[in-house]
Amino acid sequence: MTNHVSTLNVLLYGEPIATITNVGNDRTLFAFMDSYINDESRPVLGLGFKDSLGGLLT
Repeated sequence: MTNHVSTLNVLLYGEPIATITNVGNDRTLFAFMDSYINDESRPVLGLGFKDSLGGLLT
């Protein structure tokens, strides 16, 4: 049995900021792109991705 891996780009205001990858067996990975992580003036995807000091949870 082989797993089919599929990836979707996550866009925020038309810019790619992350990927969602289905790796099979009901497993999905969410990963921010380095360019989004390193951008101090990045738009907020959601407050659930911020720590108590306002930094990005990665």
